[in-house]
Amino acid sequence: MSILCLERSIENAHGGSPVWSVCPGGGEEQDWILTGGGDAGLSRWKLTVDNQAEQLQCGIAESDFPKHVQFLGSSIYVFTNSGHLINIEKGRAQSVYHDESFSSYAVLAANRDGLILIAGLQGNVTLLETQNHSTVLNSHFINGKVFAAALFSQEFLLNGPDGLLVIYRFSREGVTERLAEGRLPEAKQRWFSAFETWKSDLVLGDRVGSLHILDKRSLAIKQTFKKIHGRNGVTDIKSLG
Repeated sequence: MSILCLERSIENAHGGSPVWSVCPGGGEEQDWILTGGGDAGLSRWKLTVDNQAEQLQCGIAESDFPKHVQFLGSSIYVFTNSGHLINIEKGRAQSVYHDESFSSYAVLAANRDGLILIAGLQGNVTLLETQNHSTVLNSHFINGKVFAAALFSQEFLLNGPDGLLVIYRFSREGVTERLAEGRLPEAKQRWFSAFETWKSDLVLGDRVGSLHILDKRSLAIKQTFKKIHGRNGVTDIKSLG
């Protein structure tokens, strides 16, 4: 069963298939959200109108489905279970990247500068420039699965096995520098599910509902608020002021 809960509940949002990804819009798209489902469908829902979704054509095979969806400016990006990155702009869909090593599992992160980071099971990371869909870097960074990733303007953070946290600085020329390493506290699910920067600190929310404040330069934990949220973990963090 696929149920989408907004201010109202929409049952069978993707024909009874799982809803794999949800992305809220921003800017001109702030009244919309995107959803990708197991029915190989991509839907755009207007939050201010109680109506059916707009079905977007993205050329996904019936055996494939949107694993991640993302608004970036006026463009929509879809990353599929088979490892395809699809760009949708002005109603036209185009596959702009494909890597079989990201099939079945991938972590996606994006920033406001038009960069998309894709990380996989073996610690490999690809960074793409959306302006011309070129590859900024493609390399191996940690041993083992990347459970979560965050992309900033000049750095990216990877969360690996056993709570490992590693932050790298990167350039548009593909040069990287390892800045710091740390670890999240012991937990059953030891990876972050939401993040936000605040001054010189990094705030991470994890899968067990805890909130951690870290020094962004050293990744040293300054304070932890243990299990302040429920069993679904921390889903979003926003800083005010």
